[in-house]
Amino acid sequence: MERLVRWTATALSLVLLTSKVLSPQYLLWLLPLALVSGNTVITRWAITAAALTQVFYPVLYGLFAEDGSRLVALLVCGRNAALVVLAVMMSRAAMAGENRAEQPLRL
Repeated sequence: MERLVRWTATALSLVLLTSKVLSPQYLLWLLPLALVSGNTVITRWAITAAALTQVFYPVLYGLFAEDGSRLVALLVCGRNAALVVLAVMMSRAAMAGENRAEQPLRL
């Protein structure tokens, strides 16, 4: 089950990262998987990405769409960077779990 959760979280993070449309509720799909992963760093990155998305939309979206605020654009770039870090960390965790599963048990 742990393996399924790791690979599901990895696939979902990569889909979100490469998606043309990134709605705040999509990141809510990722939060439970990050929490179940047991890795606090992954959980923190997932919460950071979700929080930055919530700040951008709906709170600052009008400022960005109407005025082209550079500060809001920087916030979106930070959110995207958090998603990249999250996808890389989840991929590494999933692959590390695969390598660990292939090793024989030592008594």
